[in-house]
Amino acid sequence: MSPLEFHYASNGYMNKYYKGLEQTRLIAYTVASTVKTKRKLPPISKWMPLPSDKQMSKISDTRALEIFTQFKKDA
Repeated sequence: MSPLEFHYASNGYMNKYYKGLEQTRLIAYTVASTVKTKRKLPPISKWMPLPSDKQMSKISDTRALEIFTQFKKDA
């Protein structure tokens, strides 16, 4: 297996792994939100943080910046 093939295989495995963790987190958060308590639940990323949250925030921040600069150009 070449290094590039290994890179793609490991990225695919980690993507599948993080998708499973995200699904588990959503199920747990949904169940926890149905329980009546006096305190409000924190946001899902604070309640059960995942390593993939940091990657997603970088992507969304750069995308938001691109959209903002596009709006500035159009205005």
